[in-house]
Amino acid sequence: MGEGGIKEIEKREDAIDQMNVHLSRKVAKALTVEHGYGDVMSINHLFKIVGNIERIGDHAMNLAEYAVLIKEKDIHLSQEALDEVHQMKEVCMKALNELIDTRQLDRRQVLGEAVVFEQQIDDTNFQYRENQMERLRKGTCNVESSIIYSEMLTDYERIGDHILNIAKSYVML
Repeated sequence: MGEGGIKEIEKREDAIDQMNVHLSRKVAKALTVEHGYGDVMSINHLFKIVGNIERIGDHAMNLAEYAVLIKEKDIHLSQEALDEVHQMKEVCMKALNELIDTRQLDRRQVLGEAVVFEQQIDDTNFQYRENQMERLRKGTCNVESSIIYSEMLTDYERIGDHILNIAKSYVML
């Protein structure tokens, strides 16, 4: 990942953080006005959605920082590990895109798809960790690259969790 890519991710993460603060203030202000139970619950779910989006941005920033670390320290991941990271990214991106493109689905379908994606991410994460342990046993990777790889998998797995949380809150709006 080039310097321009990192700067773009940082810029986007800053924008997400600013929107989170702005929307959180609006939500807090809305909660000071008396609302019915349903309205309060909807506001609460919106607040949860905003928070989960912000956390996804944090994980994206972590992944960008790993890319910088890998480049700066000249750390090498095996082609298999690189392919696995790419696959995790693709699954997460597909899940995010499905979550964003809700025009033709009712809310329960959105949740159903999010559940499937989150389980796929968890299952893939588990398999890739097993693959990494095998690479360590065979000596085809080193401990330093393995630690970074494991952290990357954790970030992708948490992105999946946040996608599911967003879908759960969306269904409750």
